[in-house]
Amino acid sequence: MDKHTPGPWESISCRVFQVDSVGGRQIVTGCRGGTDEEMRANALLIAAAPELLDAVRVLSEFLTREGLLTGNIDAIRPVLDAARAAIANATGGGQ
Repeated sequence: MDKHTPGPWESISCRVFQVDSVGGRQIVTGCRGGTDEEMRANALLIAAAPELLDAVRVLSEFLTREGLLTGNIDAIRPVLDAARAAIANATGGGQ
């Protein structure tokens, strides 16, 4: 079970909010340092985190299944390792 605030999240200016029917709650404010463009880009990236984590999980499951089915796990090992490392880092499993 994930410990982070469930998605989806959205960015408004340089702040990131949880999306829900009651207006959401602020997750993070990224309004420090850098240019306005950089801060907005950082907020967009942070807001995409729950979707990115889900996508990497799907990729990892697919690669594992396909590699095992085709017997060609070595060909996909670098991508699978990178996906698993990203999941571990995002969920605190890499600590």
